[in-house]
Amino acid sequence: MKLFNYIKVNSPYKGKTKFNFWTNLKVDDTILVYMYLESPGRTRTGVYTTDIYFQNFTTLEKFNCSLTQATNYLKNLESREYGIHEGIDDEKI
Repeated sequence: MKLFNYIKVNSPYKGKTKFNFWTNLKVDDTILVYMYLESPGRTRTGVYTTDIYFQNFTTLEKFNCSLTQATNYLKNLESREYGIHEGIDDEKI
């Protein structure tokens, strides 16, 4: 099972990053943000973190990171939530 939501980019990414996914974002790009509902697993040293996935619908570029990292990236991005009922093609998921 997957939890997801769409966001619409309102301005270019304002933070510093080495990842092209964030620096390539343009105004009006639509991003799918999702995570899988599953156990992340364990090792002898601890529990794996659950990843958050991002997909740009314009370029189809994908990016994933931990929940903490995702929160930091989204703080530097002006965007708004964009519901599925607003015309996004759900077949691209």
